[in-house]
Amino acid sequence: AEFNDGFNKALTLEYSTDDNDTIYKALLQLYKKHVKDQPIRRIYINFSGLDKTPYDQISLFEDEEEHIKKRKLRKTLDAIQTKYGMNSVLRSSSLLEGSTAKERHNQIGGHRK
Repeated sequence: AEFNDGFNKALTLEYSTDDNDTIYKALLQLYKKHVKDQPIRRIYINFSGLDKTPYDQISLFEDEEEHIKKRKLRKTLDAIQTKYGMNSVLRSSSLLEGSTAKERHNQIGGHRK
């Protein structure tokens, strides 16, 4: 199989977010649009324009109660992982054969701690 030589693409989100699902969907959108079905070796992701304000921008089309519920869940998961480690709470897909999530959590910049 021939490997993709790579590409640089940018995507600006409609509104500020720290929602993993929103960010994941944006990355998946870029992947599907530009990579299609080509095999790849590496993915490098860069974020810019990050904002640490305590305020939350919500879309007019998003259910406010659902948004608040998801935000509380993310904060709870972050607190658990801060206290007990990154492998304390994982998505079920991280337990599948071939997943590298648990291994990557024990690395710094791709190297063992």
